[in-house]
Amino acid sequence: MLDVLIVGAGPVGLYAAFNSGMRKLKGAVIEALPYPGGQLTTLYAEKPIYDSPGIPYILAKDLVKSLLDQHERFVKDFPIHLNQQIKNIDKKEDHFVVTTTNHTFETKTLLFSSGNGTFEPRKLDMPGKESSNILYRVSDLSMFKDKEVIILGGGDSALDWGVMVKDVAKKATLIHRRAEFRGHEETLDIFKTKGSVKVPYVIEKLNVVDDKVVSLEIMHKETNEKETVTADFIIVNYGLLPSKNAYDTIGVEIEKNSIKVTPDMASTYKGIFACGNCVIYPGKMKTISTGFGEAATAINTINGYLNPGKANAVVYSSALLGGK
Repeated sequence: MLDVLIVGAGPVGLYAAFNSGMRKLKGAVIEALPYPGGQLTTLYAEKPIYDSPGIPYILAKDLVKSLLDQHERFVKDFPIHLNQQIKNIDKKEDHFVVTTTNHTFETKTLLFSSGNGTFEPRKLDMPGKESSNILYRVSDLSMFKDKEVIILGGGDSALDWGVMVKDVAKKATLIHRRAEFRGHEETLDIFKTKGSVKVPYVIEKLNVVDDKVVSLEIMHKETNEKETVTADFIIVNYGLLPSKNAYDTIGVEIEKNSIKVTPDMASTYKGIFACGNCVIYPGKMKTISTGFGEAATAINTINGYLNPGKANAVVYSSALLGGK
C-alpha cells in the first residue's frame, strides 16, 4: 500500500516526489507520456526558463534533468512509472485503487500534479496550416540561423521563444492579435532589442509554395491596413488543448477545467490533493515557481493527513470541504 500516488511527472510532480522522499513517504509517480518533464520535455526542451528561484537562466530540458537528479536518491522507494494512462479510479473505504494502462496501484492518497493534462498544441486554422515550416515545438535552435522567423502569440512562451530566436535568426518578428501581451514585460523589452513587434494584427492568409509558407498576409485590427511579411519559419504559440483529465472521473470539484483546492492543496474529496497548473484557487498563478511551492505544501499536508501525531507533520486543516 502506497502513502501517496503522484499523477504527473512534470516539474511540479517531480519536485513533489522529492519532497515525499524527504518526508519518508512511500509512493510512486505515474506519467502518461513515455518520458518525464511534461510540457518542458514535449514542447519546450530548448526553451529558456528565467523564473526558477535562484537560477538566473536554465533550459527546460536541463531543469527536468536537475529535478530527476534531485529525486534520484529516493527513486528506489518512490519510482517513476512512464506510459501509465489512468483507466479507472476506485474509492475503497480507506484507500484508492488506480488502474492504469498496465498496472494497478493501491494508495492511501492521490496527488494530482498533471498540469494541463494530456495536451496538444492549438494549431492554426486556415489553408496551408500543415506546411512543413510551421512549427509547434522546437528541438534545435540552429535551424533558424540566418533565417527569417515569425513567432505567433502573446504569452510567455511566445516571448521566450522570441528572445531565443532573435540572437540566431537574420530577422525575428513577433505578431500578436492584441495590443497588450500576457507575457512578462521584461521579456518583451529584451526581445525588442533585436526583434520586431507587430500588434494588433490578425493573419488573413498563408502564402504557400512547395509545402512551405513563404509569407503571411496580415491585417491591422484597428486600421484594417494590410501587410505581407516574409518567413522561412513560423513558430506558433497559441496555447494547448487539454483532453479529458483523470480527475474528472472521481468526483472532485472542478472549476474552469481545474481542481478546486484550499490553501493546503486539498481538494473537495477526502484523500485527494493537487498542485501545479491543474489547480485553481483565488490568486492562482500558473508558473513553475508557484507550482514548486504548492508541491511542498501539498506533501506537508499529506504527511499531516497520514501522520497527525508526528512532530514534523502539519495539522490537516481543510475540514475536507465536501467531506466525501
